Amino acid sequence: KLPATFMVTGLVYDVATGLIETVVPPAPLRSLGA
Repeated sequence: KLPATFMVTGLVYDVATGLIETVVPPAPLRSLGA
């Protein structure tokens, strides 16, 4: 199962409320260490 909130490209999607919150500004994958 997915957790109640999970990270998606710098966003947190809360499946309980359907809200999306920006937690970090969008950045290249390289900056994220991917």
